[in-house]
Amino acid sequence: MFLILEIVNDKGEKEWKVAPKRWVCTSKNTQRTVLFWPNEISVERQTQLAIEGTCKPLQSWMRKECVIKHEFPTYEAANNELQAMLTQHINQIVEDPEDPLTIEDPVAESPESPCATVPDEDASTLASIKSMLQHLITKNAQIEKKYADVLEQNSRIESIISLMHKKVDSIEQCVVQMAPYQFDPMQTVEQLRELDKKLNDESFNAELVQWLLSNVSDDILLWRIRSCLDLLCSLELQTKISFTHQSRSSPKKEPLVQHSNFINLFRVVGKTPAENVTDRQLYDFFINHLKNSKQRFLTSLNRKRVHSKKRLKKKRRPRNVVTTQQTYSSLAVDGSSQEFNEVKTQLEEADIIVYDPIE
Repeated sequence: MFLILEIVNDKGEKEWKVAPKRWVCTSKNTQRTVLFWPNEISVERQTQLAIEGTCKPLQSWMRKECVIKHEFPTYEAANNELQAMLTQHINQIVEDPEDPLTIEDPVAESPESPCATVPDEDASTLASIKSMLQHLITKNAQIEKKYADVLEQNSRIESIISLMHKKVDSIEQCVVQMAPYQFDPMQTVEQLRELDKKLNDESFNAELVQWLLSNVSDDILLWRIRSCLDLLCSLELQTKISFTHQSRSSPKKEPLVQHSNFINLFRVVGKTPAENVTDRQLYDFFINHLKNSKQRFLTSLNRKRVHSKKRLKKKRRPRNVVTTQQTYSSLAVDGSSQEFNEVKTQLEEADIIVYDPIE
């Protein structure tokens, strides 16, 4: 809503203005109607704010007592009525030179009144006080605005700090949870079945995936799948599993296709930034890799036995080592190469390690 208001300017003359209704309020002390007007800005900006009618009055705006003349729903209607009133007022001035809008103060006209004239010094002081008051009001409005900006900035800073604390707490929690986590390769089919059930737990699944990703550093997809398999299953267990059902295998092997949660680990850990793991790639890998699982298992056992044998030899050095070395030396000095070779062959045959066949 827009109002046509009648006010008295600093010269004591009546004026009419069009202002939004929200710029007009009633004084609590005098119960009179007061207009808030942005006189500190340019006239063009004053008119623009009045047309918009959305700006709230500020503390720095000028306050004037007013009388509401008319009320209109739009600024255009109010402004048209104002123009008509001004036209009518001009016509009256032409017809009657005396301005009816001029307020005549009978006290000021009375020559007998002691307050009829105000000394120039008092008028200057009053103007100075008024100017200082206006300056203080403007300064106070600027301070309030800066204070509001500081509060808003502090609120944003506190929000950022709170978010950073949450992120730090989350990272610390993840580090604490990841540090003690350890997974030993499974040895039996029962452990495999139990793991597939545990993977239904999202937290356990996430921990295991995170641990696998931190221990698999290969860049090639098939190598990542192989590293994942070695971390999850021992070589012995790999001889007891197959990717699909094998009715002819003896003994019967555990089919991995029955353990979807377990298979999904290879899809997540095996993928690279450039390639995802497909079902066909998983099928081809397990078929080719598990085909030779028994041979790899036997080879690892032989290596362990050889390593164990060598450690035992290092711990207890035979007494005849010195004698053997002396025999080598004496035969080499005597120059009998045939006898030297025969003794050397006998000593080497005595060190041969014979393994029992493993089915």
